Amino acid sequence: MKKHHFSLHAILLIACMAVLLSAPAQASAETFATHGNGDPNTPVTFFVFSNGSASVTLKQEKGLCYELSYTHFVDGVLGQEDEWGKYHIRITSPMGNVSYDKWDITFHGSTKELSLPLAGTYKITLTPYTAQEMTDSWSNDTFYYWTEYPYWWVDGCSRCSCTDQIYCDVQIRQVNATTGQQLSTRTERLPYGTTTVYAGTAPSGYSLTGRSWVSVTVGMNGVASENPVVFTYERNTPVVTPTQAPVYVNPTQRPYSPPSPSTYNGVFQLPGCSYPLYLRNPPQYIRPQCGPGDQYMTFASKADNGSQLYQTAQITHCNAYFCVGDWVYVEFGYTDHVVRFGFFKKSLFTPADSWYSIPTYTLTPEKQGWVTADTTPYNGPGPNCGAYSSCKLYQGTTVYACFECNGWYFCRFYNDHHNQYGTVYLWVPGSNISWY
Repeated sequence: MKKHHFSLHAILLIACMAVLLSAPAQASAETFATHGNGDPNTPVTFFVFSNGSASVTLKQEKGLCYELSYTHFVDGVLGQEDEWGKYHIRITSPMGNVSYDKWDITFHGSTKELSLPLAGTYKITLTPYTAQEMTDSWSNDTFYYWTEYPYWWVDGCSRCSCTDQIYCDVQIRQVNATTGQQLSTRTERLPYGTTTVYAGTAPSGYSLTGRSWVSVTVGMNGVASENPVVFTYERNTPVVTPTQAPVYVNPTQRPYSPPSPSTYNGVFQLPGCSYPLYLRNPPQYIRPQCGPGDQYMTFASKADNGSQLYQTAQITHCNAYFCVGDWVYVEFGYTDHVVRFGFFKKSLFTPADSWYSIPTYTLTPEKQGWVTADTTPYNGPGPNCGAYSSCKLYQGTTVYACFECNGWYFCRFYNDHHNQYGTVYLWVPGSNISWY
């Protein structure tokens, strides 16, 4: 063992350097499973496949450190000295039981043998001692820091084999939610532990309907918590303008005769048929958006006095009239016997038949007009659908009509009254509209 002694000034200088230097330039950061070093910030885990009554032998070489030695001097002498590394050992058995051991040169020398009695996979983690733990393990001397880390490795295996990592090949499937048809598949090699798996790019012509990611855990036995991982998609519905006949596709090939679109007073007439929907998570309180998009506000989230609305009754039925992109215009009934209309995300519902059987429109072109008197718009095409006094239209307000139904017009207009919804879509009686 070679020591270097210093003067008092040198001792103070080196002590200051020990505080300032958190990691010497010679330090390495070995993270391979069958070997490691004395850096307490880089614990190393490896796996052992035991055939039963197995053992693993670990060996190490000394490192070089600064320490304050009191062997020959009362005040101690700071110098460099070669020392063995010391390690905490955590062993997880094939049954999931955890035991702990230490590799301390004082008791075990440069070689450490681990007994693995059970057959199966063991998980072994070596964590080097911290500087304080090194000092506490000595009787007199004080450890400062490593200038060259000690080095350990797996020197031998009896009735077992070692590996740095456990993997599982997990199949990722993209599936048609309606027909169950497999659209694409890929394989990802996942390591031991928990990994987030993402759906990835949607197949051409399809949109994701369910989850977009999932956490998959690979155990020590190399088995994944979910395999295969399935993501579901629905075919995109063709988009048409109101001046075109809607395109209907029925994947079950059953005969179907949708109503033909027509116009009234230069405005596209909304077909009077609807299509049953089911809430994915009933019972549920839901509130419609002011328009088909997240940029629109939610209708009647609060009353003028600040109290919550739409919270006293549950949904009893839902019927779709048309879709706009990822949104659907729904007539929905409550247990309070009031019928309302509004835009909702399609992901809230499951159609009784298929999304393909529900027409998809854009809300253009529009016909421009203005209201001839102060007018209260309604939630649906008729006075029995509930008035929106918070969206009152004042005489002269401009409206843009998208659809006509029984003398009522589905209009877009800007509202800054009471709740200040901004742009909204509601129904206005045709008798109160004059056209440009």
